[in-house]
Amino acid sequence: MASPTPLRPEEVPNQLKCSICFGVPLNPRLLPCEHVFCSNCIERALSSQSACPNCRRACSRNEIRDLQRGTLSYRIWSNLIVKCSKHNEGCSWTGSVVDFQQHLDKCVGADKANQLELEMLKKKVSDLEMKNASVQAMSHKATVALTQMQSKMKNMELLPKLFDGNYNFKRGDVVQLSKLISRYLTNKPDWVDSNRIYQCISECYKDMANNYTDNPQYYSMDMHMLLTTCIASATWFTSRQLGNLRTWVREYSW
Repeated sequence: MASPTPLRPEEVPNQLKCSICFGVPLNPRLLPCEHVFCSNCIERALSSQSACPNCRRACSRNEIRDLQRGTLSYRIWSNLIVKCSKHNEGCSWTGSVVDFQQHLDKCVGADKANQLELEMLKKKVSDLEMKNASVQAMSHKATVALTQMQSKMKNMELLPKLFDGNYNFKRGDVVQLSKLISRYLTNKPDWVDSNRIYQCISECYKDMANNYTDNPQYYSMDMHMLLTTCIASATWFTSRQLGNLRTWVREYSW
């Protein structure tokens, strides 16, 4: 049988503690010598030796009696505040020792705590699945957009190098940036500094987000094409930079 745990052990009088298990008796039993024990503890003790385990006074099982209601000892015992024996498993109940057994019969303790934890884990898994589905959808859109762009660019006259070595790409150069990255999509040339290219893209995105009145026509559409091209690239950007690029695509309403 589970034993009640006192909320404030220092307030429990020694004479109301079981001299065998040193716990607070759930069903306090009294011997003629006035020593208090748990019901189960004293029954087992007297079965092996007919004497009080505390003072060794001779006693039989027939002399065991309940702690009488109305006595000072009973009032002190019944006012003891205890917590559930499943407190460490998630139950926060506290109350009188008199109500302990009634609570214990209904307590779900660890089962409830485990169920709540399981529900939280299921929610996290569901959220991760939704995010994964969103990323996959974004990747598919980027691939489709890239395929369409490459198909169109086959019929376009490309500039000789698309890049003159100057990292001064501004709002009016977004399409040129898209062409540059698309042309070397899976094999970035060593003579291109991708970190500086990323900074140019970041500044262009900020200009779009600020919605300046002098932004080029169709600026948001061009930025969307640039960002999806960047996401589809394999050798241009770091994982962190790709994460930021994906965030910009998600957060901005195209």
